[in-house]
Amino acid sequence: MSNLSRRKFVTGSMMSLVATMATPVSAQQPAAPVPLPVAENKPSNYFDCVESHFDRLIHYSLDRFGSTRSGMWMSSIDIQTNELLRLSKRASAIDQRYISGAYWYADQPMLVAADAVATRSACKCYADSVDEYLRSYFHFVGKNRSLREHWQTYWDASCDVICDLPDQKRANRSHTPAWEALWRCDRDLTQQLICAEVEESIGESANSHAGPVVALDSLIWLMNRSDKTNADDRRKIELLAESARKRQSSVGDFSLIRSSRQACRFASLCLRAAKQYE
Repeated sequence: MSNLSRRKFVTGSMMSLVATMATPVSAQQPAAPVPLPVAENKPSNYFDCVESHFDRLIHYSLDRFGSTRSGMWMSSIDIQTNELLRLSKRASAIDQRYISGAYWYADQPMLVAADAVATRSACKCYADSVDEYLRSYFHFVGKNRSLREHWQTYWDASCDVICDLPDQKRANRSHTPAWEALWRCDRDLTQQLICAEVEESIGESANSHAGPVVALDSLIWLMNRSDKTNADDRRKIELLAESARKRQSSVGDFSLIRSSRQACRFASLCLRAAKQYE
């Protein structure tokens, strides 16, 4: 399928989704299984593979499994049937990757990648899907939860409720959320989440599970995005930096690789912070 025809196909899919969302659940028919992509006798570059992945994601992996329909991306889809993957209680507990719904915090790299694909391919459908995911997620989950609560929970697509995640299934908190995408959809919510994370991280103990690096990175991003600084922001950066130093010391011999990576990232963040006051 050519890039052009595939994009028409995906765009049509999004229109079909809107029509599906307006259809009573009882009147809808199960989605027909869709064959997996078949390898052609010609080389494909890496970007083609990534674009093909997102085509499939936004066409077949959206939330349509409970009493509601939304643009949230499902974490666990059976690629043979395009239905939500069903595992036994024991199997689902053992498989750390299995989540029966949407896990927004873990999807941050995917959101960034989808925006990048939209830019490179000049197909707005991928960015539109990102926006719809974000709007749907915060509509159903609500806007009063902290960033850490979003890290600890997921949206159960079958039961249409927010559920706690076991520790072993929670995403690594080392990456900064896709603030650019959320800022595009809801600036007030973006600022609210960042400011709450900063305040919580300033009072966090040095040996806590999640350090202040995400908060520091996020605050610097917000300051750059809003193009303004003040003495209060500078003081918060100093407090976060001190907290990060304490955490860096506490990591110490626990993991030299992890420690060195955190040290490099922390140094980079401090340089970025310093540029705010040149």
